[in-house]
Amino acid sequence: MVGEAVYKINNEVAGKIIFDNKQNSEYDYYTGRKLPVYNKETTWYVDNQGILKLQIGDKTYGEANVEEKLNENIKITGTVSINDEFSIATINLVIEFLGELSSVTINGEVVEVTKNDEGKYVGQKDVNNNGDYNVVVRAKDGSLNKASIKVENLTEDMEIWNKNDLEEFRSKVSSGRTFSGKKAIVMDNIDLENVEWEPIGSNEKFFKGTFVGNKHIISNLYINNTKNYQALFSKAYNAKITGVILDNVNIKARQYVAGILSYGENVIIEECGVNGIKIEATLNLCGGVAAKVSKGTISKCYNNVNITLNTTENIAYAGGIIASGENNLQILNCYNVKDVYLSAVKNATGQLGTRCGGIVGMTANISIESCYNFGKITSSGVVVEAGGIAGWLGGTNVNNCFNVGVIVGDTSSSDMSLHRYGDIVGISASSVNIANCYYVSSKICGFNHGGNVFPSSNIQDSKANIKTKSVQILGNNDDIWKQSDSLNNGWPILKWQDEI
Repeated sequence: MVGEAVYKINNEVAGKIIFDNKQNSEYDYYTGRKLPVYNKETTWYVDNQGILKLQIGDKTYGEANVEEKLNENIKITGTVSINDEFSIATINLVIEFLGELSSVTINGEVVEVTKNDEGKYVGQKDVNNNGDYNVVVRAKDGSLNKASIKVENLTEDMEIWNKNDLEEFRSKVSSGRTFSGKKAIVMDNIDLENVEWEPIGSNEKFFKGTFVGNKHIISNLYINNTKNYQALFSKAYNAKITGVILDNVNIKARQYVAGILSYGENVIIEECGVNGIKIEATLNLCGGVAAKVSKGTISKCYNNVNITLNTTENIAYAGGIIASGENNLQILNCYNVKDVYLSAVKNATGQLGTRCGGIVGMTANISIESCYNFGKITSSGVVVEAGGIAGWLGGTNVNNCFNVGVIVGDTSSSDMSLHRYGDIVGISASSVNIANCYYVSSKICGFNHGGNVFPSSNIQDSKANIKTKSVQILGNNDDIWKQSDSLNNGWPILKWQDEI
């Protein structure tokens, strides 16, 4: 048996049809989608009003074949309301009829109705696509009436072919069209022409859809202002950004500055890359791919642009992939090859300070797996925490990573005890587990705040040995790592790297 369905007569269940691909020898027929009965092709199917029909040759049998008794005394009024995000339309029905109703359907789906204080039947249905919706109201006496309600102005999937299309998409998001449940799809390379870019989304208008870059190149992204939340996208929530490759990026802004996304909650960023001149912030939170993400996944992403944060604050975060990650964020199969520089000139108080890393600056309850850093990590200030993978770790697992980038500290401080540098992490605060990682200096961690686990699977070795051995030892997983003579000058690479 491959399926079954009940069938109705006069709106009452009369029996069950079993769909099978085996011949019934007693009656010499098949049951299924196409049925040879009496040497004629037959088909069982459900029409757009949800009615099961049987077609034999050119004749159709089923409930819909019964002569319809239209009843004009059944009066149907339909109105449409659209939510603030332009993602859901609600069809509101008001039915006036003195008798009893048997059923109400919209495009074949049953809608529950109740009587209001005025004796009218009321009901509603949420839909998420534009189009005509057919309403059928049936009375107990078998009569019926019909109406058609048009839904329009909902956000639809959008193709983006050029700069004008991308700007139009941005305008739609800024106007409140979050694209929830919809896609914006890049169809060709786009040149932003080094014109000051206004990010997609804002403090009040989050992007909530799926942006498909298709690995086309978006070039010449230019931002130079003193605003916050500056990147290709400003803010995203319950969103997905995939296959976006930026080239010739040149960004300078105040804080929450990045290439792809400034701030996200429960977002997926995958197969994205950032190439260019610089990404610079003057206050806080500067990252290559993202500035801050809470919950979600960043996977198969890379940064190939220098990250610079010169701040007057006493605490700041910078990272090659992301400045700050928290709340079960996963960073998987990512790499950074450019320098991350963070300098704080204001005196720090307590234990606050600058936190920067090749992958992430600051973490709280996240996981980092199968990532590597080549970039030089430089940090200066009164309190400094810097590492090849992360500057500051809290509640974080780090697994199958390696760093061969140089960690450069500030030797001019009057209290060097507040400077914590490590090849993998600057400072591990609590509930940290670092395993199966390679590093080249004498310290995997600049300062262990206690209670953290660094098992013997971590290997400190020379660069030459890491270069030749680490592919075999990094998690022993052939699905993630490989050696390449043409990429990374012979260093281990992630298998996906030659795909984007």
